[in-house]
Amino acid sequence: MRIRALDYLRSLLAATESADPRGPVEVSEDFIIPVLEIGRFLPKADAIFPTDPSGLPPSDSFTPLGNGRIRSVVIANPGAGIEIIQIVPGGVAWEPITLRATYVASATAATRVPRLVFNDAAGREFARMPNLLQVLATQSVIHTWGAGINSRQSAGGLLEIGTDWPNRVFIGPGGRLQTTTQLIQAGDTWIDVTLSVREYAVA
Repeated sequence: MRIRALDYLRSLLAATESADPRGPVEVSEDFIIPVLEIGRFLPKADAIFPTDPSGLPPSDSFTPLGNGRIRSVVIANPGAGIEIIQIVPGGVAWEPITLRATYVASATAATRVPRLVFNDAAGREFARMPNLLQVLATQSVIHTWGAGINSRQSAGGLLEIGTDWPNRVFIGPGGRLQTTTQLIQAGDTWIDVTLSVREYAVA
């Protein structure tokens, strides 16, 4: 094994020495063999610089995510006057794809402004997506959040709004997605809540 490695390194040097103005480079076993022995204990390149599907550079807390799987998460209606909250389970990270929900406003006069926020496991907010449509008393509005979505329409008394969010955002274990609605009223409700995510197993 040592002889083959030594011959290989010599051949690489021989292929480039003609372009080196300093002339041929001598390679000895006294130099190469200790280098080869040290190399046996070095971590592989992909262990030092893991590659994330998003193409982002590695960080101190980085874990390679792999390909993941698509999941549809049906979130129970939270009840009157209560916001949507969905916590990411342990052992996985989520890449949100879309969130769809209908906001049903009570007859109480108020100008509601629904927002969606992403928090990490420590409760720190790292993304906030305000809605572009105000919800008035007695209105029912279908909301869809997702990357690249930006739309608003009204037809037959039905209001729909699409709101953009960051492309390829990841929420780790214990993190959460939740709505926070300005001037939410006690009789207002979120219903028909469905979340689509790509789920990755993490250590």
